[in-house]
Amino acid sequence: MLATDAELSYGAGMVTHNDAEHLTLISRIDQCNFKRLSVGTTLSWCSSNYLPVILDHSDDSITDYLAVSGNTVTTAVSVMLFMATTDATVAAEDCIAYLVPERNIQTV
Repeated sequence: MLATDAELSYGAGMVTHNDAEHLTLISRIDQCNFKRLSVGTTLSWCSSNYLPVILDHSDDSITDYLAVSGNTVTTAVSVMLFMATTDATVAAEDCIAYLVPERNIQTV
């Protein structure tokens, strides 16, 4: 979930507004839903060196899944993304997206 004092936009690079914390998601993030994203995949850009987000579960750490270098946010591990939306109202009020780390599941 986006922090209450942060702004959200979509684009092909960092967008800044005023002096507020800002997160710019890739413009077609919804096309990443239900796809394997490899380590180092760019998902967004942030106005500072931390993500202005609030996690749903206190036992999770965003840095387990995402890395921030400069202001670019990339995947730190292989993940599957779902419920990502390009509707800024939904993303800001509900959730930006869910991501699940890739697991090596073997069937017998």
